[in-house]
Amino acid sequence: MLKEFTHLLREIEEYIGNPEFAEELERARKGYFEQIGDPRDGEPFFEMRLMSFVEWFAFDRKLDSLNLAPISLFIKERAQALSDLDKEILAGFERSIHGLFRVEKKKGAQARLKDHFHGKRYRNVEGLAPSLDRGDLAEVRIVPLGARFHLTEAYCYHPPDAQKFIIQELKRARKNGDDLEGLLRQFMAMSTKWERYPRMRLSEIYKW
Repeated sequence: MLKEFTHLLREIEEYIGNPEFAEELERARKGYFEQIGDPRDGEPFFEMRLMSFVEWFAFDRKLDSLNLAPISLFIKERAQALSDLDKEILAGFERSIHGLFRVEKKKGAQARLKDHFHGKRYRNVEGLAPSLDRGDLAEVRIVPLGARFHLTEAYCYHPPDAQKFIIQELKRARKNGDDLEGLLRQFMAMSTKWERYPRMRLSEIYKW
């Protein structure tokens, strides 16, 4: 299934690059990076930030004219040509869970993650980036596939000393009914600043 998962992810990335989405994609890109800081070519996290934007646009942002996310439009347009396996994976993409997760356990190719906004745990999670390990906190996207889960490629890592601040803010946001996506974007901006200016004190970055 991993081969098909990756192949479909690439197909969706190519799909949103179609000319029909060009103007809206560019407007969305400008707004996204105005919030988190435009990544600069050559920075270690450059490709990862671009992937985060692409996944957000494909899975979360509804197209202005249709009120549908591109993933839903992709499925609608190609439904008749899809295999049962492709339909299962794409349905998982459509129901993906985007949030901040702590790696509670990692064994071989599988991991157990805790969603620190909703408090839910996910077992049998595959596709964890090799650079992430037990105890790490990162923004990731989980795709349900039957009884298992698989991660997409984009993630945003947050340093250990920032975890207390982030988790407290997630709890506060949930209690107040605040928008999770907006909060994730603010945390990503902090992570970008932390990676860009390693000599700055962490407490001067992860704060309001």
